This record gives sequence, structure tokens and C-alpha cells, in this order.
Amino acid sequence: MDTSLKDLFLNLKTDRKISKISELTRVEPYKYQVWVYACISLITNNLSGLSRFIYNTRTEEEITDHDILRLFNSANPETFGKTFFESIIMHLLLDGQVFVLPSERGILGKVKAPPQLYVIKDKYMKPKLNSFNIIDKWKYDPGSGSLKIYNSNELVRTRFYNPYDKAKGLAPLDAALFTVYTDAAAMSYTANFFKNGAQIGGVLTTDKKLNEEQSRAIAEMFSENYSGEDKAGKTPILHSGLNYQSISSTFKDMQYKEQQEFVKERILAAFKVPRSLVADYSEVNYSNSITAKKTFWQENLLPLDGLINSAFTYQWLRNIDPDLELRSDYSKVEALQEIESEKVSAYKTLIDSGLPREEAARILNIPIDWSSVEELEAEDENIEEPEEPTAGDSTEEEEEEEKSIDTRQYAKTLKGSINKFTTMLRNKTLNKIDNNNKLEHNTEVEFKNLFNGIKDAYTKTLDSIIMDGGPVNVSSEDIVDFLNKRLSDYKTYVKNIIDNTYKLETKSQVFDFYQNIYGVNKHMAEKEMSMLVRFIATGENPTKESGEQYEK
Repeated sequence: MDTSLKDLFLNLKTDRKISKISELTRVEPYKYQVWVYACISLITNNLSGLSRFIYNTRTEEEITDHDILRLFNSANPETFGKTFFESIIMHLLLDGQVFVLPSERGILGKVKAPPQLYVIKDKYMKPKLNSFNIIDKWKYDPGSGSLKIYNSNELVRTRFYNPYDKAKGLAPLDAALFTVYTDAAAMSYTANFFKNGAQIGGVLTTDKKLNEEQSRAIAEMFSENYSGEDKAGKTPILHSGLNYQSISSTFKDMQYKEQQEFVKERILAAFKVPRSLVADYSEVNYSNSITAKKTFWQENLLPLDGLINSAFTYQWLRNIDPDLELRSDYSKVEALQEIESEKVSAYKTLIDSGLPREEAARILNIPIDWSSVEELEAEDENIEEPEEPTAGDSTEEEEEEEKSIDTRQYAKTLKGSINKFTTMLRNKTLNKIDNNNKLEHNTEVEFKNLFNGIKDAYTKTLDSIIMDGGPVNVSSEDIVDFLNKRLSDYKTYVKNIIDNTYKLETKSQVFDFYQNIYGVNKHMAEKEMSMLVRFIATGENPTKESGEQYEK
């Protein structure tokens, strides 16, 4: 029965109050054990408020408007917004495992997104094994008679791996459970000690000779009435020549304060929470506070958040598209911003030492096209000593004016347009292979699908340059002619992709081929935008480049 502390003290008899608290602490540690509450609430509050988005690993698109994201924010009438992920995190930390069930059955990602989602505690879910001893179904039994059977691909299961039981998770609380039980007994003993007049325990002595049966009877009677945490400090009534002699240790002798510190340290260690964040502020300064927060995020919160996001990624989003994954936005986490700055500084140091950029990025776990890396490299290029100008060369002012036009933002727009088209081709190819159909691509039709996206990207580039006051030394007719020539080259590029696609026979070949295409798209977008900007600024008509250059 769920009993609040207020009801507990108002309604229970005096001699049962404290023993009941001990029992409830064992059953509901988050509710009654202060350090368990402090750790879980700190972790939950930091993670549940993060914004989440869906990321396409091939097109590098960040999707913030999606049916699944909207469903997270309004999961059901009782759980919505921040409380959805708050309940997931809390049950995961307490039970080691948590389930998210849709209101309508069906393979997640293969059917329409359900109208509602429900976070279900581990105790209501029972596994069902198939003939190969693999869990392929789960029985949901809330105890109200509404039992349901779910296939494993119809729900999202998040857990801490348990090497001893594949049907259960291994929660941080499990490692600290014995400590919690010990602390509950100690707190109950302490309270009983003071409730019973702060009397110290002792032993019974007598001058009379007792046989074995009499000794046992007295010992059992005394133990039953005066021993145990709920009877600590009670004073017995003696007869038949019995004397009571106090021999118990004092609280100082029992190192009670040290015991409480030991309990705190073990619980904080189990949840991987730095003590300065929840317990001891006496020696906290700015430096060690920042270090504690960074460590807390790196060693605890990021892995936990990644565990939750990966559960939704691999059990739901990858059924929609193998390139989709759920990610969290850490841009507003103050403790992580310094970590990113440190990465940039370390990257620069590695590059200056002669390490290739790809290897430096791999060592620091930085994506190759990470914006901070590109900004750093652009900065390095800008600080190079310029050569002395000679006759016919552009002046220093002209060079600075040309450098002020940053083509990266335009290249990103163009890359997104081409990647979107490429992903459509790839998915069409995969669909044909899945259904054992013959591949049918029409170059003219496919190129029309690409045309508008490319045209929009070029138009946005031109508009941005004009709005920013950049130099424009060509007429509108020249620009139209330039764009038409470049678009004809894209037609050659599309034909090359389609011709190579016909040679692909397996899904793995498709993924490998299009992975290379995405890299070509990035290179091509950067080169095309550089050519366009140079043409607009100088009127110089660059050498016509054929799309065949990208065939390899």
C-alpha cells in the first residue's frame, strides 16, 4: 500500500511508526532514501529537458518536424512533454529496464505512427521465449485483467545490459541495494534508540544456576521482546534474580557518522554522481565545479542519453529508413561547450604537428565536416602571409573583398538539394531489389526531379550575394546562360549514377555505392558554388566541366 509519511505518522500506532519507515525504504528507496532521490532526480532533471531531433546520416539533414517527435511531446493524456523521457529515465535507473508500448499494435516503423505511447515499468512485462531460447514476445500484464501479447518489434525496450539475466536489466540501484537496506535498518535503529529513551543495550546475569532449557527460554523471551531495530532501547522488567548489565557500544564507538558517509559514498558511486553536485559544497570552487559537471556529463549523462536514443533508433527509426537516428541537442549544455572548444584546440595542435586532418578528426571523434573544424582551417588560411603584389595582380583590397565571400553556406544548401535527390534514387533502387523487380530509371524524369532543387540552390546563392552587397559584374542574361550550361552537366552526372546503379545486385552494394556518391556530392557542391561565386564577382567564365569527371 502506498502510504505517505504524513499519513504514516498520523495513523499508525507509535510503536510501529519507525519500523514501517524502514520497511518502506526497502520497497521504495527513491521515495524514502535521500541519496537515492538526490542522484536520480539530478540525472533525470538534466536529461529529460533536452530537445531531440532525427538525423539522417547520409544527407546530414536534421529533422525537427516529424510524427515521432510530435508523439514524444504528447505521448498520452497523463505523460507529455518533459515527463515522457523523465519517466523513461527514472524507471531505467530504478529497475534497469523500461518499455514503451504503442496504443495500437503493429511493427514500429512499418505502420503509421500510433496515436499514443505509454511508458511501462519492468514488473508488468514478462518475456516469452521461442524454441531457440530467444525472446520474441512480451506479455503485458498490469494486473487488471487486460493482458496483451506484443511481438518484440512492436515495442521499444531500453535496458542496462545484465550479464546474469537476458530478460532483465541491471540498474545502478541494484549495485547499491544492500547499502540502502543497511542504511534503512540503521536509521530505524537510531530512531528507536531515541524513541525508547536513549537506553544502551546490555546482557542478563544471575547468581542462580540455570539448566539449558531455562537459559534458552529466557534468551528467547528477551530476544523476542527487546532485540531488533524496532525494539532498540526498550527497558526490560526482570525477575528471578536476573540483572541487566549495559555493554553495548555508544554511537561514537559504532562510528555512526562514518557509517553514514560510507552509505552516501557507495550510493553516489553506484549512480556515478560527483559528490560536489549533490552532497558536499564546502570545498567547491568554480574550477572543480566545472570539472565535476564535465565529468558528470561525459561519464554518465551522455552514455545514458545515448542508450535511450539508440533504443528508439534501432527499434523504430531504422525500420522507417536505415539512415535515420534519434539524437539530442546538447548545444545549450554549458558543461559540454568547453569540451567542444577543447576539441577544436586539440585538433589544431594535431594538424600543426603534421597529422592528416582525417586522422586528427578520428582521434578526437570529430566528424570530418564538423563546422568548427572548417572554421579553424579557414582561419588558418586567412592568416597566411600574402605575396607581394606585382603588375597585373589584384590589389590587397580586392583580395580581401573576394575572401569575404564565404561559399561554404551556399555549398551546404546545394549539397542538401543533391543529397535529397540522391537518397530518392537510392531508396528506389533498394525497393526494387527488395521486390525482385527489374530496375527502371528514366534519365529525363530523374533529372527533372533534381532540376528544381538545384535551381533553387543557385537562386538562393545569387540572392544572398546581392543582399550582402557582394560584387556583381555580370548581367542577368549571362547568369542564366551560365546556369543552363552547369545544369546540362548535372544531367551527365545523373546519367552516370543511373548507369552504375544498373550494375548493383545486392543491398550492401547499393549502400557502398551511394555512400561514395554522398562524398562526391559534397565535393561537387563546394566546387560548383566556388565557380558560381567567382563568375558573379569577376565575370570570368570558368572552363566548362563535364559531369563525367564524377563518374569514378
